[in-house]
Amino acid sequence: MLVEYKRELYEASAEDILQVVQNVPEEIKSILIIGHNPGLELFLAMMVRNGEQARMHRASLGFPTASLAVLSVGDENEEIPWKNVQKTSAYLHDFEVPKELATL
Repeated sequence: MLVEYKRELYEASAEDILQVVQNVPEEIKSILIIGHNPGLELFLAMMVRNGEQARMHRASLGFPTASLAVLSVGDENEEIPWKNVQKTSAYLHDFEVPKELATL
């Protein structure tokens, strides 16, 4: 596991976050991005092409503090290199909001 602090993610725009993703080394197979709004919320909106409808709807309502979005690019048959990740290339698998977890 590699943990790397990227100063450019602090108050980053959606485009800045995409640029960081595109520069991830190919040997890294998954990433976790922790950042701030409005950049993360705009990044999610920019990236998601498809997903479970209820989660997509919830994500469209906003990205509250400590929320979690799980995305993938490509599919099980095609691995997209990080450098080729583009806008609207992601699938939204999950979207969780802390306030709503308390009701489970």
